[in-house]
Amino acid sequence: MRLQNRIKEFRELRGFTIQGLADVTGLSKSTVFIVETNWRGAMPRLKTIQKIARALNCTVDDLFPDRVISHE
Repeated sequence: MRLQNRIKEFRELRGFTIQGLADVTGLSKSTVFIVETNWRGAMPRLKTIQKIARALNCTVDDLFPDRVISHE
């Protein structure tokens, strides 16, 4: 599952609209839309992903479930 799908899934589970998530994160509605739809294939900055994860009460790792992360 891709980042944008996970963000949308968590957003909907938490009862946020795109505007609501934007309000909580301090990001613009267009930024949240761009991240969630992967508009033009843009990869968001880590800081943006961290804000979204915090607002969705999850970790950054939760938003990248298919990614293997080495903690060595």
